[in-house]
Amino acid sequence: NPKRGCLNMKKQITVIGAILVVVGLSLFAIAFASVGFNPAKLNSQVSFEQKQFSVEAGKVQALNISDENNTIELTRAADQNITITYYESEKDRYEVGVDGNSRLSMRYVNDRRWYERIGVEWGHPDTRITVALPEGFRCDLTLGTVNGSIRADGQAAGSLQATVTNGDIRLTGVSVDQEATVSTVNGQIVLDSLAAGSISVSSVNGRVQVNGASSKGAVTLSTTNGSISGTLAGSASDYTVSAGTVNGTNNLTNSTGGTKPLSVHTTNGSIDIKFQS
Repeated sequence: NPKRGCLNMKKQITVIGAILVVVGLSLFAIAFASVGFNPAKLNSQVSFEQKQFSVEAGKVQALNISDENNTIELTRAADQNITITYYESEKDRYEVGVDGNSRLSMRYVNDRRWYERIGVEWGHPDTRITVALPEGFRCDLTLGTVNGSIRADGQAAGSLQATVTNGDIRLTGVSVDQEATVSTVNGQIVLDSLAAGSISVSSVNGRVQVNGASSKGAVTLSTTNGSISGTLAGSASDYTVSAGTVNGTNNLTNSTGGTKPLSVHTTNGSIDIKFQS
């Protein structure tokens, strides 16, 4: 009986929902008891202290920064040191140092217990990570954050990997000797005058825009829900083109014969890529 089956399914959904509510209330009760039934202790508002780490740039060949809830911003240094400015609290800290392979690593560590992550944080200050690099300094850059953005202006790198989960990526005037890999899940990517050995750009929910991007090799631009637009160095004949969209317009024509592979694909969005010559 279809009607009876539908009623049974509704009952099952109701029972599952009730179980989830009970489990949620139980977890909250445990957390409440863990802080001595003091609701003020569930408030995650904390005080942050500014800190710095500095090292001679000549001692570093690779830079790796991994964070969770902050923007990572690269700026120009006034001297020949790499200086990282960051913020720590009693429960938020970083492990920073240079290893024997000349790799400068910075990793976020969350010392909160599970129940201390339940409260709502009010008035969170700007605790972004700022990395000052000397002019002309090149090393392999690996930058990653979960809830935050990545910003760079006028920097150089041997290779670049920039990854975000929930946030935007904007690179301006960045020069990369080898591959530049830029990706986000929920956010837009804007690349102004990016020059690299090869370029790979991907988003899931966000637009991709390249303004005057230049690559010695392959260029890959992709997203699922968003448009892809901008300009590429050279002429259309320089590229072997593979481009397509499902829901949107596409100004590119698939072609062969070019020395540089160009792949441009989206599902829900338009493609509008032009060539500078």
